[in-house]
Amino acid sequence: MASTSLLPVSKSISHPSSSENKKLSKITIKPTMLLIVSFVSLLFLACYANFFGAFLLGPKAPTIHLQSLSLSNLNISTTKLAANWKAKFTISNPNLASKIRIDNMESMIYYKAQNAISIASSHGFNLGLLQDKHVSMEFATTGYEGDQPVVEYPVLMEIKKDQERGIMPFSISMNVWGTYKTSWFGWSVNFIVNSYCFDLNVMVVGGSGKGRLIGDEPRNCVVHMLFNQ
Repeated sequence: MASTSLLPVSKSISHPSSSENKKLSKITIKPTMLLIVSFVSLLFLACYANFFGAFLLGPKAPTIHLQSLSLSNLNISTTKLAANWKAKFTISNPNLASKIRIDNMESMIYYKAQNAISIASSHGFNLGLLQDKHVSMEFATTGYEGDQPVVEYPVLMEIKKDQERGIMPFSISMNVWGTYKTSWFGWSVNFIVNSYCFDLNVMVVGGSGKGRLIGDEPRNCVVHMLFNQ
């Protein structure tokens, strides 16, 4: 009987050639690259639309938050009020298209909401796009300055009672004069901001003449803006 020779069986597994590998990698990379390019393009368009939307709709008013308020050297008599207050604010520029130049700030502290007791002012500064600035305002009165408000006797007696009670209610107003500026077309506009921080209860420590704002959270101040072309 004739024998039939069998061919050897190869155990090697065929692999794609290098050219085929390149083709496969191109096929898998293309959709990924397309997604990345699409995402970056959408992000750019969103930023572009936000920028010009903010520019065309006009600038937003700066936001003002009261961070803290402290009281020291409090002394009340039947004829005068002497005290020092220190208020810390955060002023923010919420605009994507306009920088802010603050020219001047004038602030007034009130007993309750209507009785002015001291005035303070601060120098100007710049706010870049979406930038914050921490500002301190220091109020001081001895009751004899000609440039400070006169506190009448009935108000002095109310303040004295609140001192004895241990809680004194204050409010702060702030007037801000400034300019919005953008590098696009050299555009600029002047503005005035009137800001109010209400219901600022200060706890007074016994007869020490010292006190601080009750609560640690920042207080949002109400802001009204006017434009002056």
